[in-house]
Amino acid sequence: MIVNFLLITGFLIGFGSEDIGTSAFPTLRIGFGPRAAALGESFVALSNDATASWWNPAGLGNIEKNYIFFSHQEWFFDTKDEYITGVIQTPYGKFSPSIIYSGIDEVESWTEDEEQHASFSTSTTILHLSYGERIMDKLSIGVGIKGIYDNLKEVTATGVCMDLGFIYHLKDWASVGGNLQNIGPSVNYLTKKVPLPAGFRTGLRISYKDNAICLLDINIPLKGKPELHSGFEYSILNILNLRIGLRTGPQNSELGFFTYGAGINWHNLGIDYAFVPYSGLESTQRIALSYSFLSHFAKKKRGGLTIMVIDAYTNLPLKTKIEFDGAFKGKEWTDVTNGEFKREFFPEGKTKILVEKHGYATSCDSFFHKKNKHTEIKVLLRKPMPSAIIGVIYDAETKEPVSGNIECSGPVSCNVQTKGNGNYEMGNLKQGTYKLTANSSNYINQTKEIFVGSGELKEQSFFLVKEKGLIVLKDIFFDTGKANLREGAFEILNSIGMALKENPAYKLKIEGHTDSREIRTKEYASNWRLSGARANSAKEYITKNFDIDPERIETEGFADTKPVAPNDTEENMQKNRRVEFRIIK
Repeated sequence: MIVNFLLITGFLIGFGSEDIGTSAFPTLRIGFGPRAAALGESFVALSNDATASWWNPAGLGNIEKNYIFFSHQEWFFDTKDEYITGVIQTPYGKFSPSIIYSGIDEVESWTEDEEQHASFSTSTTILHLSYGERIMDKLSIGVGIKGIYDNLKEVTATGVCMDLGFIYHLKDWASVGGNLQNIGPSVNYLTKKVPLPAGFRTGLRISYKDNAICLLDINIPLKGKPELHSGFEYSILNILNLRIGLRTGPQNSELGFFTYGAGINWHNLGIDYAFVPYSGLESTQRIALSYSFLSHFAKKKRGGLTIMVIDAYTNLPLKTKIEFDGAFKGKEWTDVTNGEFKREFFPEGKTKILVEKHGYATSCDSFFHKKNKHTEIKVLLRKPMPSAIIGVIYDAETKEPVSGNIECSGPVSCNVQTKGNGNYEMGNLKQGTYKLTANSSNYINQTKEIFVGSGELKEQSFFLVKEKGLIVLKDIFFDTGKANLREGAFEILNSIGMALKENPAYKLKIEGHTDSREIRTKEYASNWRLSGARANSAKEYITKNFDIDPERIETEGFADTKPVAPNDTEENMQKNRRVEFRIIK
């Protein structure tokens, strides 16, 4: 009996290659899924949709959603392929079960005497289970197992094989991948053992601004010549995707180099189409439908981070740039479809983030990520609104308001005078960092930096130190018989420290004083020791907190030799227990 379909099958196996008929299960050589087909079957370094199980199971490790996928493709000679697959997120990784049916109906059968027999069907069925997971921040691995059944009318065969793949992210915009395909024992067709179409496929992905992807694959079959595959995908608003590809095998150039296709994504639904010409033969068309949805387990990644950025008023997701500084450094982008940035194995520690998008006010935040925990952050961006800064200029010693003016530089520059009570106001400011300098007659200027968010009202007051005269730190800022500073002393000391830091030519003399009552403790044998220790405590605070050269600060203890009042009452003795500061130009 002469069976026409055997000739057809032999032709489909090779598509013009030199190793026609030398491998079992030719369906294993077909590329399933219209997206990859439109990209010239260059997909091994990307593999970021439900067809990842076929092209590179390691790609499953980078998918954070559940998928349901159905593909239909029609070949010449009435060959039809049906492909159903999905992606399932679990606490143990990502699994992808698949089933593939490829068949020809109504195949004619004739005898050698040209007598026609009843027509029949031929088919191949593949059951496929894949697993993938990201085991490091930049590395994913995957494995797939296939069970195959061939029904060629009078001849049937079964086989099993496996795939082993990896994807490594060189950068956020570049990755390499590899997949060892169809590794398994030879298959018996009647009395002949036929090897599987095993090989190794490797590839490179380069992305640009999240809307353009370039792909390059090299397929190295165990038997046959190496093949080159390349593709380009351009996304418009992440809704319409245009694709073109080029391939050098397994077919020869006479059967057509180029492939074409497009896809539409709308929320969780996807439609993909591919048109693949075969020159003298008929062109083939492939179409697929997919549905994706978030997984409960995707939010429970070990040691990972999820940042969601949305519009504060519409709650719509936003594609934004995020700058990281701290335990993690770098620049990343959120996904345009859901406004999320995700990273597994995020380093432990404190990290600052700056979230920016044109037309929105910049958002600054910080967080502490704990090892083996998942951190979730929601960032609300708002349209720019006028901001304001208010405050008061005080005398650092007396805490009384003083008149003066504030010079402001930043996104907006201005110069404002204080009111009679030392208050000042700056309005209609843009978001950003401002440098404020407060100055007043007979006082040392003081400068501070302040970040003002969109529509935010910030308060910033100043405590100025006199250029001449004494500043007195009273006894109430020390424990009795001690030189340890109380918290109430820090405000004056901070003002003095800032004045020294901003004016390197200035020096400071600190004098310690006590009342006339003698003190004898294990720590301080006399008033001379106590007065000197109090002056040194103030010096140590200023030098450490403001990085001041100790040589610029002179200290001296005078015990009770320079009273400012008679030591005849408790009130007067309290006046004598003091530390005095004198600014020296």
